[in-house]
Amino acid sequence: MATSAYERRHEFDRSYSTVEDAAAEASVWADEDHDQPLLLADIADNPGGGSAQDGTVLLEALLDAKVGDVVVATLIDPTVVDAVVEASVGERVTVELGGHIEDNGNPIEVEATVQNISDGTYRNKGPMSTGLEVTFGQTVVLECDGVEIIVGSHRQQPYDPEVFRAHDLQLERVNMIVLKSTVHYRAGFEPLVETIREVAAPGLCSPDLSRFEYDHIPRPLYPLDEDA
Repeated sequence: MATSAYERRHEFDRSYSTVEDAAAEASVWADEDHDQPLLLADIADNPGGGSAQDGTVLLEALLDAKVGDVVVATLIDPTVVDAVVEASVGERVTVELGGHIEDNGNPIEVEATVQNISDGTYRNKGPMSTGLEVTFGQTVVLECDGVEIIVGSHRQQPYDPEVFRAHDLQLERVNMIVLKSTVHYRAGFEPLVETIREVAAPGLCSPDLSRFEYDHIPRPLYPLDEDA
């Protein structure tokens, strides 16, 4: 079995979008006419695999590209949430968002409008874990230059579309969806989007194993060494 798996190792290879390519495609997508949104899966920052869910690299690239009509679920930053809940819905706030844990990018300063403040709790209505109650803890929605970001307090993979609807974000009106999920989102979101791009941003769940440092492993070893 080991020999068979090794002989077929290249069948497991996948291609992923870089952050730069994803931002460039998003910029073009926003100017085109599409019936359904583009979904960018921030697969390396998936809390279901142990990542911190506070990565800012893809978000910052989209903000820099001035891409609008984007919804993001879910960035975890309890410090920001604690600061924002002192404000009122509709108020403008300036916060240092994300990038506090791991090598997930740097905190980014954003000036945003508070759109929603909630307990972050909802029930899945999609095909996976239907009826399960999910919570991000105290949660806020911040709008910054056309990008609406759900910011929660507790890590939880956002794999059901209800994560947006429960926070008054309607997927039918957006150009782009950004999810911090690797696979679980597909059952609920594939029928709602036109195209999915898996983006290899930094994070503990990165599919690019060359990003990590290793001790006590034999070399050469595939896929770290192409000729292994």
